[in-house]
Amino acid sequence: MKISDLKLLETMLNQAFYGLIVATEIGNLVYVNHDISDDLGMNATEFLRQFPPLKTECPFFLKDYMIEKTKFQNGDETYYVYYIFSNDRQKALLAENMGLRKMLDEIDNGVIFSDPDGIIRVYNRSHSQLDGLEQQEVLGKHLNDVYSSEQHTKVLHSRKAIHSKYHHYITGDNRDIFCVTGTYPLIHEVTGEILGVYSVERDLSVIQMLLQKVTRLEEEATKNSVQNNTAYRFQNILGESALLKEAINNSKLFAASQSPILIYGETGTGKELFAQSIHNESPNFKEPFVAINCGAVPENLIESMLFGSVKGAYTGAVNQQGLLLSAKHGTLFLDEINSMPLAMQTKLLRALQERKVRPVGSDKELPIHCRIISSCNVEPDTCLAEGVFRKDLYYRLAMMRVNIPPLRQRGDDPVLLANHFVKKYVNLYRRKFNGFSEEFLDFLRSYDWPGNVRELEFIVEGCVAMMQRDETMLDVHHLPDNIKNNRSSRISVKKQTEDRCSSLAEALSQCERETVLQALAYRHWNITQAAKDLKIHRQNLQYRIRKLGIQKNLESQGE
Repeated sequence: MKISDLKLLETMLNQAFYGLIVATEIGNLVYVNHDISDDLGMNATEFLRQFPPLKTECPFFLKDYMIEKTKFQNGDETYYVYYIFSNDRQKALLAENMGLRKMLDEIDNGVIFSDPDGIIRVYNRSHSQLDGLEQQEVLGKHLNDVYSSEQHTKVLHSRKAIHSKYHHYITGDNRDIFCVTGTYPLIHEVTGEILGVYSVERDLSVIQMLLQKVTRLEEEATKNSVQNNTAYRFQNILGESALLKEAINNSKLFAASQSPILIYGETGTGKELFAQSIHNESPNFKEPFVAINCGAVPENLIESMLFGSVKGAYTGAVNQQGLLLSAKHGTLFLDEINSMPLAMQTKLLRALQERKVRPVGSDKELPIHCRIISSCNVEPDTCLAEGVFRKDLYYRLAMMRVNIPPLRQRGDDPVLLANHFVKKYVNLYRRKFNGFSEEFLDFLRSYDWPGNVRELEFIVEGCVAMMQRDETMLDVHHLPDNIKNNRSSRISVKKQTEDRCSSLAEALSQCERETVLQALAYRHWNITQAAKDLKIHRQNLQYRIRKLGIQKNLESQGE
């Protein structure tokens, strides 16, 4: 452009009836056509400091003036132009324009309008939220720089609307969008000139998500409608700790096979919850899930419960199908297998090896087809060392092993679980709940939870029951007395315990060593007789001899 042309342009702008400010993207003043101090009470530099281009939404009113803003590119440079209108007609037109824009921003459907050159002139808030793009990033850009769709171009050339076109795309922030779009030409009623093209987009993502959820729930309902004696699936296991997720992932992998699984977890960690979830994840989920607590059944009845019995086999015996047969092609869960009598462990091992059982009092063997899931509430290696769990049975049952972490090793899971249980019990006890006190949260995170999740649920229920009608927050004063007393004791003796635990362990170890040595010396190192005197299993005594480092020759010389 010639210098004379630039001067002419500047003269025209200076004579314009409205104020005009040009600024860079960061708000530096480039040009102002006349002094605005008297009109706005501030000069152009002060105006830009108060209303920076990137942070100011337009149009807006300032004193008796309306401020409008546009953005334009000059090569690689971006500029913003502020228009300052005082003319009543212009104000009225801009007010109408602002009202239309606000109305477009309020509707739920996305609206986008491009002019005949393909430049985006209207892009409402709903479209912005749908796409995950900022309105200021899109306005003024060419359609092809933002979208790959050619619908606007087709409508621009054909002048024919495209109705209800369904499409799916992934946004820049990795969201799946399912929508229906209608694209229409905007034609001048008098001249017939095409003014541009606009699209109205309706988001169906929520409907799609609900449909997927309904489908998933129907699948789960189909599975759960089968009466297989279960109540739990993996989604019922709550927690975010890495150890818990590892146990869940391993369980899901193991569920696909029919091999035996051994679950180890302390009391209250949810061993049966895992067992039921594994069964419901398995191909045989429609088959029965049968559970027995080996520690709760009298020794003289456990065989008939597992293998079955025939009438007359013993006093009061009736024809009864054993649990190994009742489970059919499903799952038999042997809870606390470490509590099963050793004699019964031997019989169970034989039945599992031969895949046959002989009911008590019968001479007939019957085939079994169920998968065995068993559990220990004591570390299996300890059970083996103490002789309460046969090694050969362990190796058969522990082909796959799941370790459920105790609650004290699960990070912030106690807080997550407490929130879950509170929601359950505030409804039951008709209380209002607005959160935990900081001290109660500290308790949840620091308590050892010897009873694990089961203990946590009982404590939460008790605390909710102790809340007064006007209380809305759970605090440590709601805790049961025994927990409060133990908590106080732990805090007061923690340091002493840390100081003494080493010497106490040494004293106990020395006492144990002397007791074992005395028993061995008395029986001239006859381990079987010494174990009887100590009232422990022979394997247990051998384990303690190894643990304590007792050697026959050295100890005999010492005597």
